Amino acid sequence: MNKLNKNKLISILSTFSKVEFNRFKKFVESPYFNSNKDLTTLLISIEATIFKGHDANNFKQEIWNKLYKDKPYDDVRLRKVFSDLLKLLEDYLAQEIFEKNPIHKINYTIQAVGDRNLHKLYNSTMNTARRLSDRALYKDGEFYYDQYIIEKKYYDLQGSDLDRSSMTNVEKIINNLDYFYLIEKLRLLCESINRKNIISAEYKLLFIDEIIEHMRKHSYDEVPAISIHYHMYLTLVSKDGDEHYFKLKELLEKHIEIFPKTQAKEIYTTAINYCLKRANFGSQEFLLEFLNLNEYLLERNIIAENELSPWRFKNIITAACKLKRFEWAENFIKNYKDKIPDKYRENAITFNTAQLYFYQKNYKDLLPLLLQVDYEDFTYSLNSKLFTVITYYELDEIEPLLSFIEAFRTYLNRQSKLSSSRKKRYLNTLKIVKKISRLNFADEKKLSKIKEETISMKGEITLEDWIFEKIESLENSIKPTQGR
Repeated sequence: MNKLNKNKLISILSTFSKVEFNRFKKFVESPYFNSNKDLTTLLISIEATIFKGHDANNFKQEIWNKLYKDKPYDDVRLRKVFSDLLKLLEDYLAQEIFEKNPIHKINYTIQAVGDRNLHKLYNSTMNTARRLSDRALYKDGEFYYDQYIIEKKYYDLQGSDLDRSSMTNVEKIINNLDYFYLIEKLRLLCESINRKNIISAEYKLLFIDEIIEHMRKHSYDEVPAISIHYHMYLTLVSKDGDEHYFKLKELLEKHIEIFPKTQAKEIYTTAINYCLKRANFGSQEFLLEFLNLNEYLLERNIIAENELSPWRFKNIITAACKLKRFEWAENFIKNYKDKIPDKYRENAITFNTAQLYFYQKNYKDLLPLLLQVDYEDFTYSLNSKLFTVITYYELDEIEPLLSFIEAFRTYLNRQSKLSSSRKKRYLNTLKIVKKISRLNFADEKKLSKIKEETISMKGEITLEDWIFEKIESLENSIKPTQGR
């Protein structure tokens, strides 16, 4: 199957369950959607190869023989059949989405009724549309966009029959459009801020000041999705973010069911990232809050229903290790490793096992593991390199340490996509480690100066706990010497 999986059509169909494959087969066999019987023959042959284990070595030739019998093999013509079936597959995928959204369907029904001037169906289709809206499970931005479309189409249906002096549903049209716009604008604004915190990027966004000024004057308690996204924004930008974080958390606990899981995950990611930021500035309260929030989301399948990102996987283990919950971290790796996408899984397991060793101070077993980490992703690369620095220090390998620090510094300066604040934290850390590694024994004055410098950098270095622990250890080693 390896060669066949290079074929776009077959690689997609290979991801289908048997049930879904059968649904697609019914779609292809339907004369309404497909009148080309060659496509049905091709699909049945693909099914036999994927699900029944038929020999794939001569697959193309066998397909050709079934389609065109004794005619000479023509690869171009056969590729055309594959291409036609792929197009039908795309139509099927779109149809599946369409069937799962009854409000979209009724909107097109309203349009068809209007286009054909079927006056007798005006009220019944609108009643159906409003009934479906009342039953809608989610009340996110898409919901208000659907309401806008429904009301606009109703206005279009009735417009020619209404007296100019009559009340219309214009207010509903405008309100729903505004609700959709505010939700999506705030959501994407938060996304742009989150991205700027990770990579060096600038976005030119219109009307942001006007929207924020408007939000200061209007609470939108009746539209929780707007209020939630506004508090997301405040959590990201406000100096007093703790207040907005806890307000956001309160709103989510009340209203998270109004969002589909993909959006719930996106929103909770902002809350998680805020906890992470506060924890990075030394807050044990928010480190615990971070881990508890992730446990809550894992239990409800919000962040790992189908898969778990390697970066979230890493951050959860880091928090558990910092809180010395090593057994919990080991069980988490065991229970959730298979949720990581195949592409990242091996590297994530290797790195996070190394991270566990680091916090357990198992430095001898740590270094060989770090050598196995793939540095292609710079998030893992940065942390792996930092752990290597610490390991060399702990093993008293000063020459390799100093050499590695310089190489790491060069690597950091070359990372143009790395945000300046993040780069600064790593460079500051290297600076302090280098100074304490070169410190002459019993040089209290110099150590005091390094400590003052480190304190002034609080929140702007990584692995602060470890660095202050090393400085305290050096201070304790000096005091007995002075007492002799």
